[in-house]
Amino acid sequence: MAADSRFELVRRGYDPQAVDREIKVLNAEIVRLQETSSELAEQLKTLNQRLAEAEQEIGLRAQPSYSALGTKAANLLSGAEEMAIKLTQDAKNQAEELIARTEAQLAERVSDLEQRYEEQLASARCNDPGLLESLHRPSLRVCWPLSRQLSAGCASRAGLHRVCSSAPLALQPAYAAPRSLG
Repeated sequence: MAADSRFELVRRGYDPQAVDREIKVLNAEIVRLQETSSELAEQLKTLNQRLAEAEQEIGLRAQPSYSALGTKAANLLSGAEEMAIKLTQDAKNQAEELIARTEAQLAERVSDLEQRYEEQLASARCNDPGLLESLHRPSLRVCWPLSRQLSAGCASRAGLHRVCSSAPLALQPAYAAPRSLG
């Protein structure tokens, strides 16, 4: 500060070098405080934004508006719809598997019943060939095709049971609708 100073150099007063050092220290402190001030101003700005957002959220919770709930509701409904679609598809797959197993069991049961019918019919013909022709001939004409329709899926078990319940007692087991498939 000695050569470019605005002050005249005099022998009285403070030591110019000590004053220069102190000014440098004070300038450095000013720079540091300005940087700290800038950082604090940035933090204050961020905190004010967060405060405004928090106040807005509190306001929405105190008096919820349907427009604010719209996106939340849309997200919930979208998630519920996706879950419903997945559950529906799973249920359809399970139903198809169950139908396939049931149809296979039903076909096996019908085949067993047809074989049993043929055996009983052959046995009845051997024992008394004319008896079968005279007893409930209409029942035989109705029950046999109806049992075929049932195996093809065209008739109901209840219809088969109702029509065939009038068949001769010896033939009823062959016509009876299966009570369980297992």
